Amino acid sequence: MATFKTVTVRTTLDEAKLIQAGAAALGISPSTLVSTAALSASHRLGFFEDRVETPKAEPGSWKDKPNRGEESTSTRIVISINPLEYETVHQAAQWSFVSFPLFLIGSTLRFLANRKRSEPDNPKLAALKLPAPFE
Repeated sequence: MATFKTVTVRTTLDEAKLIQAGAAALGISPSTLVSTAALSASHRLGFFEDRVETPKAEPGSWKDKPNRGEESTSTRIVISINPLEYETVHQAAQWSFVSFPLFLIGSTLRFLANRKRSEPDNPKLAALKLPAPFE
């Protein structure tokens, strides 16, 4: 029985670098960063692993979709996520009208922005240059 689901996510080079640097700044793996961030965003939207609740946000109201423009998404990262968390995050992404990969990336950028504000004494977090909507 597999305990984790492996997901390959296409990112921009800058997104991949931010995920790597953010994980290093927090002393965790990129998989842990992305899955924790996505689960946190899912919970804020009202989606949980153990129950069905009325979502807290209106469908499509999630504002953290990355603005990629014409940037290439040829870089790939591979993350591992708990299967129960995968389902929760997938539901939240669908509710938000964004693809699963964009939900993962956007929630990770928002998570890093929040941690950067809450840990001003972490020089590695302070050095992260997040895209404008997240700073």
